[in-house]
Amino acid sequence: MSKKEQTVGGAALDWGKLVFGTRVDTHCYIKHVWKDGAWDEGEMVEEPYVKMHVLANVFHYGQAIFEGQKVFHCKDGKVRIFNDKMNHIRMSRGAERMGMPTMSLEMFQSALTRVTLANLDFVPPYGSGASLYLRPFMVGSGPQLGLGASSEFTFIVVVAPVGPYYGSAVPAIVVEDY
Repeated sequence: MSKKEQTVGGAALDWGKLVFGTRVDTHCYIKHVWKDGAWDEGEMVEEPYVKMHVLANVFHYGQAIFEGQKVFHCKDGKVRIFNDKMNHIRMSRGAERMGMPTMSLEMFQSALTRVTLANLDFVPPYGSGASLYLRPFMVGSGPQLGLGASSEFTFIVVVAPVGPYYGSAVPAIVVEDY
């Protein structure tokens, strides 16, 4: 991990020209593994690749879920993660539906906070119109070719500095009767 002091906006990007989903140059992501009935403590990973068995359940049966949320630098100087509790609730519901383990709110929030602090340089400054996007996701990572839920799961949170989802105004139709 980079040992230099991180600051909001330290990456010195052209924050006003960011487009959603085009930048992939952050410092690291966080990864937790669920194995033998428990989650590990998680680790920060600097390389932008995930090593996984070729027979991982996600590749053959699509056992995966994801969420998305944003981090903002606010007028008062604080960095805030938006709507983390609701994202945790949705992720937990998805995990239950997909036969995946859930995690505590504390583990979820800790992962979001740890990865945000490790990538503080990529949190856009207040007033820039940009944000840091967090993508928490979980996949069935245990090797198996047969049908069924995975025996191992990997939970990762990646980050990316982003501009507005739509680069400009989007035409909309308002329907009042349906």
